[in-house]
Amino acid sequence: GAQPVQNSTYNAQPVQNTAYGTQPAQNTTYSAPAAAQQQAAPAPWRPLPSNLKHVQQMTVDWTLMATQGQLRPCLERETEIRRLVQILMRKGKNNPVIIGDTGIGKNTLIMGLAQRIVRGDVPDRFRGVSLLKLDSASVLGGAKYKSALEESFKNLVDDIASAQGRVILYIPDFFAFNNVTNDLINILEPRLTRGELMVITTASST
Repeated sequence: GAQPVQNSTYNAQPVQNTAYGTQPAQNTTYSAPAAAQQQAAPAPWRPLPSNLKHVQQMTVDWTLMATQGQLRPCLERETEIRRLVQILMRKGKNNPVIIGDTGIGKNTLIMGLAQRIVRGDVPDRFRGVSLLKLDSASVLGGAKYKSALEESFKNLVDDIASAQGRVILYIPDFFAFNNVTNDLINILEPRLTRGELMVITTASST
């Protein structure tokens, strides 16, 4: 069967709570210069340019929806979200696959990440990133032939790559693409290797 590229499998179960971020040094008398102490607040999250036609047609911007209060809250999933961020921060095998039964809250977990991004409650690497959910129905419904589907997906990935690492693409139920899954992986792989985008996918455990 098809295997996800650079995948890091994550079985939506509680893991050890390992906080990310740096901790202040203990027992130090060093005082940073005033200019360093008065660092500007992180820039507010901004949406991607509106001229990315394929992004507009084939994805839903969950970070934009989070700024508008349109996503359902993600409660009591801090450990799982933290683990998700840790995987995304790796240098390799950093595209997580969330595996679990239907209805356990895989989508809600990704929504929680989108909400953290727009609040700035993430490592610096992810501040300003857009989290886009692939609209699988648009991709599949707009292509009568396998070649057309691959071309549409390639155009989308090219659009995302032009954002220079500012995008996490969420592909729900990736293996539902069946006989074209491997072809889509081949389109994603060079972009993932070059760090031009990040990908989160989900899959059923059954």
